[in-house]
Amino acid sequence: MPLWLNIISIIVGSGVISGIFSYFNNNRKHKRDDFTELIKVIKEDNETLREEKKEREQQLFSHTLRLAELERTIQSLQNKIVLFESSHFDLPLPMWLKSTEGTMLSVNHAYEEVFLEPRGYSMMDYIGRKDSAVWPEDISKAFHINDQRVLRTKTKWIGKENIIGPDGKTEEWVVLKYVRKSGNTAIGIGGIAFRKNEA
Repeated sequence: MPLWLNIISIIVGSGVISGIFSYFNNNRKHKRDDFTELIKVIKEDNETLREEKKEREQQLFSHTLRLAELERTIQSLQNKIVLFESSHFDLPLPMWLKSTEGTMLSVNHAYEEVFLEPRGYSMMDYIGRKDSAVWPEDISKAFHINDQRVLRTKTKWIGKENIIGPDGKTEEWVVLKYVRKSGNTAIGIGGIAFRKNEA
């Protein structure tokens, strides 16, 4: 019998081949079990993530509804205040009302006549817009700083602000600014301006 045939018969007789087959078969079975377990874990994780995503979406939707309702309430209150203020806007002093974000909600006729018309603007150029729509950058920035001070401190502020006069020169006016509230919620910033010699 050739030598190579003797070696093969010894290997087969000693069970090495069956041991090798058994090893690979068991190894394949373990891999299959591990893979099955991995798939199971992935499915469970995906289900958990789906549930968490659904819960977050429901919370976000709920918060969005509450925020929209709050915005509608604030807008309604601002509209009521504008109507209320308009009954006082025949006073001869420049008066205005801004939103807490700095958008002009209302100006009276004195404001329009004294500050806007001489410079080629009307109240329609200003209402619904920020100060920068009708005032130079340095002046609108100063207005904003004082508005924010009033909102931050929640108290009235009396101070001086520069205004561009009809001749293009800077005039100093005494200004009273105050927070308009509904309950404890600040919903606007009111203001009245006086010429220096009128204050």
